[in-house]
Parts: sequence; C-alpha cells; structure tokens
Amino acid sequence: MSGVFMSPGRVEAAVEGGWQRFYSYLGVEHGLLNSYGGYSHFSFTLFLVIFLMNFFGCVAYFPALAVHWKMWISFSIPCWMASLAYTWPENFRMFFANMVSPEQPYYLTALLIVSEIMSLLARPVTLSLRVWVNMLIGQVFLHFLASGFVVSFFKSFSVKSFLGVLMYGFFGFGMTLAEMCVVVIQSVIFVKLIFIYSGEGTFNSESLKGKKIS
Repeated sequence: MSGVFMSPGRVEAAVEGGWQRFYSYLGVEHGLLNSYGGYSHFSFTLFLVIFLMNFFGCVAYFPALAVHWKMWISFSIPCWMASLAYTWPENFRMFFANMVSPEQPYYLTALLIVSEIMSLLARPVTLSLRVWVNMLIGQVFLHFLASGFVVSFFKSFSVKSFLGVLMYGFFGFGMTLAEMCVVVIQSVIFVKLIFIYSGEGTFNSESLKGKKIS
C-alpha cells in the first residue's frame, strides 16, 4: 500500500524538481528579473496556487473557484501591482522615457503616452478575463457531459441507455483530459504574462550607470 499514495518525501521531491526547472527557466528567459530578491519564489508560489486552484476545481464535490471572476480579479490586481513594485523604484524614469520618441511631434507623443498608460491600467482586467473565460467554458462543458452521463445512466436499463452512457463517458473522459491541459496552460500563461509585464519595466542598471558616467 505504500506505493499507492504519494509519501511526503515524493511530494517534496516533485516540488523541488519543479522549482529547479522553474528557476533555471527564469534565469535563462528572464535573467534580469531573477536579480530581484524573492521574485522567483513569489512567481513559483503563484504558479502552484493557481494550478492547484484550477486543478481541484475539476474534481467532483470540490468548489470550482476558478469560475468566479472576482477570484481572478483578486489575483491579477495584486500580482500586477507587485510586478510594478518590484521593478519601478529603480526604473521609473526609464519606463516612461521609452514611451517618448524624439522624432515624433509633441501632440502625437502626448497621445502615445496616454494610450500606453491606459493599456497599462487595463492589463489586470485583461489578465483576469483571459483565464476566467477559458476556465468557465471548460467547467460548463464538464457540467453538461456529467449531467448527460447521469441522465443516460438512470433513465432506463436498455441498449440505447448503455450506448449513451458509453458515449458520455468517452467524451467526458476526453474533456477531462483536455481540461487538465487547459489548467496547466492557463497557469503557465498567467505567470508568463506577469513575467512579461515585469520585464517591460526592467533595465540593466549597470549599463545605465555607464551611460551616465560617459
């Protein structure tokens, strides 16, 4: 029976292996973000929380928290603000300086700055809606297939009912596997977008200091 359930040692090893791969990925793809203390731990913890919340939402008799848009708003806004708080203290001026082009006229530059600021403020909304809509559609399909399976099973004990049970069971199993893939993909996309939003406000401090000295 020891091999049936995962022991704490196996769970710890799985989490440790995932953490090592996550840290190496962050160092390769977003090396500048990795220089901020605690950013990798925060991002990995965020990924685990989102993944487990979406995963248990697909389990029977477990509250599907992923289908509530308020839940995703409560995740996206603090994470978006945290990404700015990590990077803006050192790169505040350079972040807005990148919105200004010396070749553009002043009135067009003002419009570009306003549009960039509006796009910046809309990011937590689009981030939450993207995940919420995908998870909601998957939950609706799973609920529909489960209802059809139960109705076909208890309707009558005939050949037609048996074929209906097989059909709904087959599609339900396939839909569950697809939903598991969506759970992983949406968790990765959420954290990846946080990386992108944070990376847009990071600059190489050493290169900037060198330019100032020269």
